[in-house]
Amino acid sequence: RFCFKSDDKAEDNVFISSLQVDQLSSDTEIEIANVPLHEFMKNLDVDAVFSYKGSKTAPDCSETIEWFVVKTPVLLSPRQLKAFQKLWQNNPKFAQGHGNNRHIQPLNRRKVVHVATSSSKTTDEKWYIIGG
Repeated sequence: RFCFKSDDKAEDNVFISSLQVDQLSSDTEIEIANVPLHEFMKNLDVDAVFSYKGSKTAPDCSETIEWFVVKTPVLLSPRQLKAFQKLWQNNPKFAQGHGNNRHIQPLNRRKVVHVATSSSKTTDEKWYIIGG
């Protein structure tokens, strides 16, 4: 899962709109200027950011990634979700056309560490991936 979640009642997310995803196709590139990162950050619960060492989601799936996750996803509109799905679904330039190649993997011996404050803690709860 990513840090965004679609909700039928959600309006267009300003940050997602700035990325102009609905204007892209799998074979186009555009320059995006003035991305309002503050619009993304203002809706992010920075007190619930966690990290763990894991693996890539596409082959070779090597364990060289440090993932950062959030407990509460940011909302985006169903229209925006459909634009993302259209862009990445069956796109051979993105994970060989398979989207996210892997199912959720077991935690195994990994530690999920709270990184937002100086008092770190570990947890086994579910989180939303924001990038690696």
